[in-house]
Parts: sequence; structure tokens; C-alpha cells
Amino acid sequence: MVTVTMFPSSIFRSPYVLLLPVLIIVVILTIDLKELPSRAGLKSKFNQLYQDSIITTEGSAFIRMFSQIENIRYKCVDNRPIGGAQGAEGVWQVCFDRMFRLSDNCQVYSFGINNDFTWDDAIQVATGCTVHSFDPTMTMQETERNSKSFFHPIAIGAKDDDNFTGGDKFSIGVQGVNWTVRTLDSMKKMYNTKSIPVLKIDTEYNEWEVLEQWLDAGSLDVVEQLLMEVHFWPQKEDPLMHMQPHRRIGIMNKWSSILEKLAEQGFKLYYVHTNPQSTMVDLGLDLTAKEKAIESSSRVSNSISHPPVKTTHGSTFSKMFSLIQDIQYNCIDNRPVGGVPGAEGVWQVCFDKLTKLPEDCQIYSFGINNDFTFDDAIIQATGCTVHSFDPTMAMEETQRSPKSFFHPIGIGAKNDDSFTGGDKFSMGLAGVNWTVRTMDEMKKMYKSINMPLVKMDTEYNEWEVLEQWLEAGSLSNVDQLVMEVHFWPQKEDPLYFQPHRQLEIMNKWVSILDRLQGQGFKLYNVHLNPMSTMVDLGIGFHFPCCFEVSYVKA
Repeated sequence: MVTVTMFPSSIFRSPYVLLLPVLIIVVILTIDLKELPSRAGLKSKFNQLYQDSIITTEGSAFIRMFSQIENIRYKCVDNRPIGGAQGAEGVWQVCFDRMFRLSDNCQVYSFGINNDFTWDDAIQVATGCTVHSFDPTMTMQETERNSKSFFHPIAIGAKDDDNFTGGDKFSIGVQGVNWTVRTLDSMKKMYNTKSIPVLKIDTEYNEWEVLEQWLDAGSLDVVEQLLMEVHFWPQKEDPLMHMQPHRRIGIMNKWSSILEKLAEQGFKLYYVHTNPQSTMVDLGLDLTAKEKAIESSSRVSNSISHPPVKTTHGSTFSKMFSLIQDIQYNCIDNRPVGGVPGAEGVWQVCFDKLTKLPEDCQIYSFGINNDFTFDDAIIQATGCTVHSFDPTMAMEETQRSPKSFFHPIGIGAKNDDSFTGGDKFSMGLAGVNWTVRTMDEMKKMYKSINMPLVKMDTEYNEWEVLEQWLEAGSLSNVDQLVMEVHFWPQKEDPLYFQPHRQLEIMNKWVSILDRLQGQGFKLYNVHLNPMSTMVDLGIGFHFPCCFEVSYVKA
């Protein structure tokens, strides 16, 4: 499911290693629906480097794979969490855009139950379809749980087998026990299945061999939506040789190839989420694996931590990457707000705590670019007054509605009536001076006390602003922060390509993000901006520049 939400925590050696956790991804089969087109530059970049060729470096192989699990291709309007409980693994995001007029004989397949039927029961109620639940590892016989719910002690596999043990490659086998395994095509014949609006699979690495067989056999022809947990466990693929560079490259390329074939067969990624129970694995970008339990509790540290300066590009990148991918809060009511398909204006907002807000609540929105869809939608959703700020638009101070105010003012690290930004920021235009105010100054101007949400997209200006907010305690009355972070070292220093400057710039970003968490903000959503271009951070391969990240104070 793309709760991408998503990645590593690690310690690097040299040259560069990357750690990657378990991801839940969700794809939908789209033919003529609204689709998020890929950024032409990003897509052509990947195509130039990787299409019809074998990737020969570990860094490039990782980026190829990363693009497949981060590049959202379909904007789901009605995206709902189904099953499970907060903090548990059983919550799956399901797109209900097409869940209407389902046939009377529709069937949902659910592979991997682990004694938790919450998803299966909830999807049966939501769709009215018959649900077939499969798991050979449970001590449960073939059972009709109700008139539309059937449990089968059968496993999904790449071939029919009455004595499957799994061996070292798969985790579903238990010593001394043999499972009954059937292919998807065999199951469709067994249960006379003609329509599968949703198929869910969580089979502990077995998914790769199964996916490959499905794609080769055309087994997904009646499946409209696929929810699965993918496990990047190279040791399961090759216990003896996965640490050898050529095998790691081969394994990552295998995963990439399978995901690319899935996209070729019409499935578009609409959601990704890091499993909160993920452990870290070594994919050879030169790391020491470090297992980390992710906490989603309300416990937070009141201290501001400053990480020690890292002495290698690899270790610094690893720390930075973990800070924007390591989900720390499991948001139950996570909704897309604003924007239109194909645009950048869609922001994920957590509504878990946006209830019973005071009448004087105010939301700040920095960076409008003539798109008020988010600002208008958040007014409707919360009832708060929204202040929209952007000095770059040809628009004067305006009250757009009783609760919507536009101000041609920029957010800055200090008050300034003649701010141009210069080369460091993108908001300045030649010959134009902007009025800039700090957030503390704005809070005085607009008497802002209760601030449930701040949104910021200011084209790299966010780093200087965040640093000032953290030092001044400006976020003390802010409950949620959604923003776009831009990893543009050239904006920080035109001489960024010098190794020591690359390292200093990344350490600055790391320090700011680390201090943000130190003040109680927990990452609950991250999304690769589909308009991202690739940047050189001195780590041996190019990296996407821009991510939309959402934090809640928990």
C-alpha cells in the first residue's frame, strides 16, 4: 500500500550501503481512469539509464527499484483504511473509486491471514463480495465462516504442490509440516472465479515467485486491484551469495523487473507504506544492518538532539534517508486534501486529531502558486480560518471568503520588507522585492493561538525557515506540519559539488529534520513528488530531489 509510507534506518561503512525495510504497496488496474502522469524528465531519466539494459552498479539498481515503489501513478480519490487496528499490521489501504456496480458473483482473495480476519470481514461488508481467505500455517480446517466468507488451509504458489515446505527461501514453511499449494489459476477454477475486484497478498517473501508466475501466465486478467506486502530480503533469495555484489545487483534487478512487468500489465501504484514492524536489510550500498523497532506510541522526547557530524557521504545520506522514510506514527484517518489529478497540490493530512477544534483555530498555508484547492478544502474539512501566503503571485491582500484570507507575504527566517532571495531561494524574481515575516510575527499579526496545521512549499526556503522555527520554538502551538522538502545542494552553495560542501549540506538537512523529531513531530506520510528531478549528492548515484512529508505532534 503506498503507507510509502517508508524506509531505512542505518549505519554506513564505505563506500555506500543502503538499508531497506518491508513495504506495503497497493496498485490498481487502470485503463481509462484519472492517472498521475510521471514527470517527463524523471521518466526519461530512468528510461535512458535502465530500459532494455541490465543495471551494473548497486546504486543504479537500487534507484531503478526505488522508482517502482515510490512513483505514484494513480490518484485515488476514495482511499480507505480497511481492517486491523492502530499500530498493527492488519490495516490495508483500499481504493474504492471503482467499487461500485460490482457483479453479484464477485470474489475477493486474501492470501496470508495469520489468525487476523479483520480485513477479510471488513472488505466483505464494504463490497458485498464473497471472500476467500487462504493460509496453510494456521491450525484451522476448511471452514465456511459465513455465507460469504470461506477459509481454506491452502497456500498460493508458483505451481500446484501437495507437499510444499518452502525451505530456506520462503518463511511460510514449518519444519516437519507439508502444505497444500495451488496456483492462482487453479484456485480460480476451483471456486469458479470470474471477477476479483481486490486481491491481497502477504506471504513473507513468497510474493516474488508468485508474482513472476502470475505475470508470465496472465493470471491477473480478472484482478482489478492488488494489495501486497513486498519483502526486500536478499538472504531469502540466495542464503550463501546475497552478500556478493553481483548477486545483490541481480536480486535487485529481479525485483525491479517483476514490478515493471506489473506496471506494463496495467497496474498503477496509488499507495505505499512502510510496515511499522520492518527490520533493516543490507542491500550493499555498504552498510551494517541495524534492526530497528518503530514506535507509534504517543511517547516523545522533549529534548532537541543534534546528531554528530558524519564523516562519510554514505553514512550521512543513510541518516537523511531514514529521517524522511521512517514512519513513526500510524495515522488511521489519512486523507488526500486539495489538488487535481496530475498536479502537485495534493497533500496528505491526518484527521485523527482534527476533531472538536476550537472556533478560533487557524491554519497557515505557505506557497500557493495560484492553486487554492488545498486551502479551500481544508476550510471545509476543519472549519478553521485559513491564511494563505505567497509573495510571488500578482494578487493583493484579499479576503476570499469569511474564513479565507490571502496575504502577499513570504515566510522567512527574519522580518524583511525588501527580500529578494538571491540565488539561494527560488521565490525571488529579478528586480522584485518581497515582504517577508517570521511565523512568530505572523502569529502576532493575526492573533493565532490554536494552529492545528501548517502547510509549506517554498522551493528550498523551508530549510532556513525550519531552522529558525526550531530555534525560536515557533512550532509550540502547531499540531501538524505538511511540507515539501527539496534536496537541492546547488541552492545552498553554487560550489556544492565539492565533497566537503556536499557533506556539510547533507549534515545541515539531517540536523534540522532530527531536531524537528526532537520537538515531538512524528512522520506519518511521505510521497515522492512526481515532478522530481534527480540530484547529485556525492553518494555514487543520483537521488530524487523532492519529497512531500507529513508530520503530526504525537
